[in-house]
Amino acid sequence: MYAVLESLSHELVSHVMRGGIVSFDNFGSFRLSVSSAEQDSPELTSVNDVRKKKVLFRLNHSLQKAIDGTKFVKIKDASSETDGSDDTDGEKG
Repeated sequence: MYAVLESLSHELVSHVMRGGIVSFDNFGSFRLSVSSAEQDSPELTSVNDVRKKKVLFRLNHSLQKAIDGTKFVKIKDASSETDGSDDTDGEKG
């Protein structure tokens, strides 16, 4: 399995660095994003103005919808327990 993921990683990087979008239908897509220094006109812009390069990932619609619908609850902090070493299944004695 490691070899498959290693190969996939290599191909993904190669394709994205050429400007492509790598899409996994039921998962999401990866694409390259760049930012550059601001210039007064497009004619003054050059490749030397590129400041930041990153790969963006976007979840597919159904996964994003599932995450958007996720509810969170606060749970009791384990460090607030009186004695964390008690292994008597809740019995005190």
